Parts: sequence; structure tokens; C-alpha cells
Amino acid sequence: MNSVKIKRSIDIVMTLVLFFLMAYQVTGETLHEWLGITMTALVIFHNILNRRRYRAHGKGRYNAYRITLTANDIALLLCFFGTALCGISMSSHAVPFLSGFLPSSFARTAHLALSHWSFALMGIHIGLHLPQISARAGKKIRCLLLAILCICATAGVYLLIKDNFFGYMFLQIKFAFFDFEKNSALVILENMLKLTSFAFIGTSAAILTKNHKQNNSD
Repeated sequence: MNSVKIKRSIDIVMTLVLFFLMAYQVTGETLHEWLGITMTALVIFHNILNRRRYRAHGKGRYNAYRITLTANDIALLLCFFGTALCGISMSSHAVPFLSGFLPSSFARTAHLALSHWSFALMGIHIGLHLPQISARAGKKIRCLLLAILCICATAGVYLLIKDNFFGYMFLQIKFAFFDFEKNSALVILENMLKLTSFAFIGTSAAILTKNHKQNNSD
């Protein structure tokens, strides 16, 4: 398996793990912690495989797309590792020997907010790369994929508002509320639809900034 396939495989696994990380009522506390450890390892491995991008940060010209992509990457890394640190500090099962280095009330509140920011930024991150991933597909296929993304994103926006997702992001809600009676498959499906909302934002940003680059070139 070449490096590109390995990267793609890790990206897919990371996305699947993310859906379950945001479904605490499905996994329970113990599995949630181990999924968090798994995600941390995958993110580290992902960044090692993409280390060439870090070397290129100081080289070349920064156009609108590159600035957007870099800003998203930095924000995502900061939010993710903040989430991981707070999670480790609260660990009771996966790494209890590392717990307690942060005040519990701060760790709980920060973990809740940062996990939602990480989810949103990861969706945008995926969206920023979607035009590049689908570049080899025909125009009709790309239009069809964009239409599907639009429909899923619309449903995702409804779910984000219904579940007050942004209230968690901006610390308006400091305690998580879970519906343990909801079907597990439905919880995962809703997380997928929510992610497509942010992926649509990322895709739109990628298209707009690349068009801006093309217009400047013309």
C-alpha cells in the first residue's frame, strides 16, 4: 500500500472515530476514552505522514486558499490537542495515571466546548479538500456530489440548531445533555449530517478562494 492510500485510509478511520466520539450516549464512558486515545494517535500519525506541509509553510506565496487552509489547520490542531489534554485530565479508565493535572471543572467545560469546535473545524477541513479529491471526477459527477452535499448540509443545519450545537461551542451550555433512548444508528447518522454542514462551508470556501486566485491570475 503506497503512502497516498495509507493517508486516505487514516483519514477515513479518523472520520469514523469522530462520529462515535460525538456519540457518548452510544459508546459510554470507557469506550469514549479509548476512542479519544485512538483519535489522538491517529492525528499524530496523520501529521507525521503530512510533515512535508509543515516544511512548506515558509515557502511560496500565500494566496486566499492557502491562507484559509493554513488557518483552519492551525485552529483544528490547537482545538484538538486542547480537547485531548482536557480529556486525559478527566480520564478514569484509559489513562487514569495521567488524570488530575487540570482542575476538573475547567477540564470538563473546556473539553465540551473544544470538542465541538474540533468537530466543526474538522468538517471544514474535509470540505476544503473535497474539490481536490473530486477533481478527477467528471463535471456531472461533481455537480451530483455537490447537490447531495447541499441536501445533507441542509438537514445538518436543522440538527445543529435543534441540538443547540453552537451553544456548546460558545460556552452557553456547560453541561452535556444526551438522549440515551435514541437509536444508536440514528445518533451516528445525525452526526454525519452535522459534519456535512461544516464540510459544505469548507467546500464553499475552497471554491470561492480558488476562484479568487483564478480571477487574480486572469
